[in-house]
Amino acid sequence: MKYTLLALMGLVFTISGCAMFTSWKSIPPPGGCDQCHTLPINANWQVNYQVANIADERGRLNFQTPEYNQPTLGGQTSPLETKKVEEKACFDCHKSPTPAHKERKGRFHH
Repeated sequence: MKYTLLALMGLVFTISGCAMFTSWKSIPPPGGCDQCHTLPINANWQVNYQVANIADERGRLNFQTPEYNQPTLGGQTSPLETKKVEEKACFDCHKSPTPAHKERKGRFHH
């Protein structure tokens, strides 16, 4: 009985460790994650995992893209959007408006 239980536990550990046999795969290039994370469900269905596209509070793409560090100049569609871009410069360096910008206090759109 003792040997049977020991053999059964050894079998369970061996089977659960088989997932490590595929851990030697190389990491795919950016955008190539669908090489590993695609699972067929049915004849015409397929699950595909993708990385979440996270934007910051200004609507820029996540920090891992080259466009993140590029300033967003021009291309505003409305005067309100232009006003937001002009007034946010006060808060890029300062926690509150400087004395030169006191008249703008309370009108900062974020």
